Amino acid sequence: MVPSGHLRLDIDANYVTWSERFGLRSEGGSLVEEVEPLGWNLSSDALGSDRLPAAALSEARLWTLFGNPDYRFNLGSTNHLLAAHIRRVPLGFQLGVFRWLTVGASLPMVQRKLDSELVYSSGEANAGLAPAPSVSAPFMNEYRNALSEAHAAIASLCQVDDSTPECRTGRTVLAEGDAFLASLSTLFGEAVFFPLQGSVAGQDLTDRLEAVRTGLEDIGVASFMAELPLGTPLDQAGFDSLVVAPVFGRDGLPLKGMDALWEPGDLEVGAALQVLNITPRAPDPRASGEAADSAAGPERDSGGGFGIRLGVAGTLRLGTGAPQDTLRDFLDMEVAEGQMDIEVRAFGGVDWARRVGLTFDVRYGIASPVYVRRRIGPPDTGFAPRPPLETVQWQPGNYLEYAIAPQLLLTPELAVGFVYRSLSRGADSFAGDAGDLAPLSLETDAEVRSMGVDVRYSSFLGGGFPVVARFGWEAARNGAGGRTPKTGRVRFGASLFWRLWGD
Repeated sequence: MVPSGHLRLDIDANYVTWSERFGLRSEGGSLVEEVEPLGWNLSSDALGSDRLPAAALSEARLWTLFGNPDYRFNLGSTNHLLAAHIRRVPLGFQLGVFRWLTVGASLPMVQRKLDSELVYSSGEANAGLAPAPSVSAPFMNEYRNALSEAHAAIASLCQVDDSTPECRTGRTVLAEGDAFLASLSTLFGEAVFFPLQGSVAGQDLTDRLEAVRTGLEDIGVASFMAELPLGTPLDQAGFDSLVVAPVFGRDGLPLKGMDALWEPGDLEVGAALQVLNITPRAPDPRASGEAADSAAGPERDSGGGFGIRLGVAGTLRLGTGAPQDTLRDFLDMEVAEGQMDIEVRAFGGVDWARRVGLTFDVRYGIASPVYVRRRIGPPDTGFAPRPPLETVQWQPGNYLEYAIAPQLLLTPELAVGFVYRSLSRGADSFAGDAGDLAPLSLETDAEVRSMGVDVRYSSFLGGGFPVVARFGWEAARNGAGGRTPKTGRVRFGASLFWRLWGD
């Protein structure tokens, strides 16, 4: 709480960074929960349909053709080195209207940064880019012409006597040739990836074509000379250009990092009420100038005895910031959500044994719905095949956060504390006319627990200029949810006080 008639100006700089998350995925029909790299969705030792939905259909075609349901594309290996950083500097003020009432407002300035590098290696790849139509079309024309000639020849032969061995053999050759032609026509028409020359699948396709050629020659049809076109191997440059092609997204997804400009977040206004304040000795009234937050509470009198403080507060997040267009980013780092939130809070602390204390902070937030544009697809799909963009109504999940901070007052001016924080967030919900929106809600709930230290200096009890300076560090230790960041946080801040009226 800020004493009556005093104005407090706050400047806080928060730097949050993460390169891992508390992941959730399915492997072999079982759910796996573990810490995984932030770039896991785009990393693979054998890149195939597990990361590239565009490969799944062609794989299924080849399963049927080869009679091998275990066949998988391997385009090589990828390692997505991804790290996210958010710098947030809330600028705010608190005004002590009465001894028991403090009001204030805060506007955060936010900067987003992504470090992104996708390293590709062809490795033991068995597939590459599918042949272009300009390559596959001439082959298919020659193949069709040869089969047409064979159909005419066998029709003439069987018209005389369809019971002869030559007629039966010819019809068998034609059936095999037609079936293989239909399979190739489908594959060339829809495949994004195709087996490479020298791969097991590539050799199988070539052997099947050679069997058709031999069969046609055996029934007297001149063999066509065109070679079966196979996949084109990828290199790093080819892979980079492929990723931003429309096959992976409507306009492609950029792989390069991002260093955005500073942007305003959502304006917050609020009020705090003092419910209880029992102190063993009355200190300088400015000593209670800082409301307890999640790291530490007001400065305490350095005398002995027992003290207790309790306050409640409410914050209205007005949604004044403009939501960022993150539809083409691999990672959603919203600066502002554009909707109104309400947060209620209880805070306070206990002091005893002259230099020892404990502060606490409990927050509960409720968000209002807002219309946003989203890509419809599951969260673990890194390269989504042409995901549609839809306008949907987004209802963020409510959250509960609490922090406990034991503290030791080393000197009248300097306090050191240990911080334990727990945050849980409910799943988001979505509504709209876009069909199945269930994938959007997947892995939007979150739990994270973090620990850290807080160091605070106050000039009040030392008789200096009225200022409070603070430094804090926290790191997430465990959590759950699937997309929950495993963050590290550094905080620098200062509060300056001015007396506007009163003694």
